[in-house]
Amino acid sequence: MLKFFNFLVLAAICATNCLSSQTQDSILLGPGYTNTVYYSFSGEKSSSPAASWDIAFEIPGFSSSILINGGKGVQLWNVTGSDGESFDKTIDTTQLFKQATLNNSATSWSSGAFNMGIDYNTGDFGWGEYNMVTHQVTGKTVYVVKLAGKFVKKIIIDALSGGVYSFRYSNIDGSDLQTKTIAKKDFPNKNFMYFSLETGTAIDREPAQWDLSFGKYVAFVPTPYIVTGALTNRGIKTAVYYGSSPKTASLSGLPLEQNISAIGYNWKTYTGSSYAMSDSLAYFIQTSDSSIKRLIFTGFGGPQTGSISFEFTPVATSSVVENGNAHSILALYPNPAHGTATVLYSTQKVGSEITLAVWDVLGNKLQTTTQIATDNLMQYPVTGLPSGTYIVTMTIAGQTVSQKLIVE
Repeated sequence: MLKFFNFLVLAAICATNCLSSQTQDSILLGPGYTNTVYYSFSGEKSSSPAASWDIAFEIPGFSSSILINGGKGVQLWNVTGSDGESFDKTIDTTQLFKQATLNNSATSWSSGAFNMGIDYNTGDFGWGEYNMVTHQVTGKTVYVVKLAGKFVKKIIIDALSGGVYSFRYSNIDGSDLQTKTIAKKDFPNKNFMYFSLETGTAIDREPAQWDLSFGKYVAFVPTPYIVTGALTNRGIKTAVYYGSSPKTASLSGLPLEQNISAIGYNWKTYTGSSYAMSDSLAYFIQTSDSSIKRLIFTGFGGPQTGSISFEFTPVATSSVVENGNAHSILALYPNPAHGTATVLYSTQKVGSEITLAVWDVLGNKLQTTTQIATDNLMQYPVTGLPSGTYIVTMTIAGQTVSQKLIVE
């Protein structure tokens, strides 16, 4: 068991120190969350109408992600067996609309709804196939798009060649055919070029520099559902703290990961008349310059105002090396679990009080136990949890180590 345990545990622990005073700030999405707000920790804010676009084309390098505006209500299906030659054929939308919709990835900007089924190892970009000789991506699938106003169109991305996207779209009956091209070079320093299928126009709506994007998007809870929350820019890493002291929380033992929806939407709970902020959540955000902020949400105005309030504190991290200093390690087995899992933990802080807790994704504490730490491997059974995702934390001497637990 020890050998298996040592294979799973986190071996490095970070110490976190405050660098400067806390900053309080807020953004305003507007009534009904009509805007998207791009936010930089430098204090810069940029607002853009959330419903101004329907699809978006990825710009940097050789990337080819194509998003849909799920937060607006845009829906997407692919037509099985279709290709560029079948674009003019009649499509049975009655049967098509019974199929599951395609949605943007919940974790990465580089896998949009048009890229579902992607397999870069075979040159499959979802909407097209990559040619190793010509270095061109050629469209292979016709898609049906239902716009927020319930208008239905069909579209095919014909190619990405020389940094230029070429695509065609029309009404579902083939009328009002439009042929468009989008050049990446026309949108320097941007992640995406946004496009309205309703007006046929390209929209430059994204600032060159931003850290967080606030607004509506589609999350999986577990089925696709429109939520209001925060997404992070590409390249930013985030760690989530679940515990009783978020305002003094340390990054120690928390893994920083590139997951654009790590902050997400579940830092708030609707109480029936207003929204309550979780008192157990803090987010550590590592920006492109490697600085780290501890972010805590303090208010949410709901659809009446769309206001979001938060506070953040710059922190610095320093690695704790194997120099004999006390450290703690934590692992879960099995994971995923089927009803019962075992929390395996060990610490060099012998004689100290150790608290183990299990939290749901909304920051609610479900189980807790307190023991006196010894220098041997210890265990605690986690039982009776419904299927879902949980966070298990171990707190000792003011520091918290956490691991994600999945119960099937």
